[in-house]
Amino acid sequence: MQALDQREKFAGTVQSGWRAYNITSDRNSGVGAWSEADLEHYLSLGHADGRGTATGPMGEAVDHSLRYLTQGDVTAMVAYLRSVSGIATSDLTLPKAVPAPASYAQGLAAGADSRGRAVYAGACAGCHDWTGVSRRSPMQRSPASGR
Repeated sequence: MQALDQREKFAGTVQSGWRAYNITSDRNSGVGAWSEADLEHYLSLGHADGRGTATGPMGEAVDHSLRYLTQGDVTAMVAYLRSVSGIATSDLTLPKAVPAPASYAQGLAAGADSRGRAVYAGACAGCHDWTGVSRRSPMQRSPASGR
């Protein structure tokens, strides 16, 4: 009947050239294993330590809208996400549970791949350090300050 398929609407897709990830309550491929604090930080600040940073359309949503929500609104959104039934997807790898070990970072810094190292140094290391852990704390980019 040419109707939209709503059965997997929260299970992830490509949106405006960016991968929109699974936001169902599935513990392996969705956000089911995220804590409430992780989800709240991600929605209001665009970053959750050890989970990811909002980019593309999601980054725009945070920058232009979500960061202005009240704490009560963010809490309500998290409650809603928790109510979405889990849909397992197999097209994405599981997120890393821990940052890369220091020995890996030291190998990169030592020049194991000089071109990749140069790209990472110029585009990524300023925020993610050489370990992949963000140097920006949630306090540095608050919804009130906009930075």
